[in-house]
Amino acid sequence: MAERDIVIYDNCEVLPIYNFMKIINTDDLTWLVKDNEQTDEDLTTTWDNIIAEYLDLKKDKRVLQSYDARIVIERLEAVYLTCTKLIGLCTLDIGLENIEKISNALEKHNKKYRIDLSKPLEEEKKRILKLFKKLKFSIDLKKSNFEQEFSAKEEFTKIDIYKEMASLEQSLKRNEIDPKKTVVAKWIALCNIAKNGG
Repeated sequence: MAERDIVIYDNCEVLPIYNFMKIINTDDLTWLVKDNEQTDEDLTTTWDNIIAEYLDLKKDKRVLQSYDARIVIERLEAVYLTCTKLIGLCTLDIGLENIEKISNALEKHNKKYRIDLSKPLEEEKKRILKLFKKLKFSIDLKKSNFEQEFSAKEEFTKIDIYKEMASLEQSLKRNEIDPKKTVVAKWIALCNIAKNGG
């Protein structure tokens, strides 16, 4: 018996709105897999691509701005965590060659993070740690601004698909929408039609 190929819903034109809503409500990415088959595939990138496509189809600038702002914050946090771990490894015990490798890695994130090997190591670490404190302050400020600018109501929140569907059917004077067969792209098109008055 031949092994069956596992189908991954990888875009808004094939992902049923029912599955999309299930992922939004449960954070369970296995809803991207047809018939809930087991898979070793990392579904995070697929989901990120679907969300990007969804936001593009919705043309909701506010949600796109929110998504972009969150990405900036997450990248800055990754830089902060990586760099603080690297500088923590930096001691004279590891040798000059390894300190130079760490310095090069730090410099890739910001030229100011480069360790000046002509100066005492502890002084350089203190200087760089001060820069990291500024980065952490900047991250905290961006997070605070994000929370003020984008309320939780504008984020993806739990959705009652049947309430949404009933509202959409009423607006469009239809009674035929099947959430398990209606793909995300068509759902958005129907929502746009309803929003523009049918």
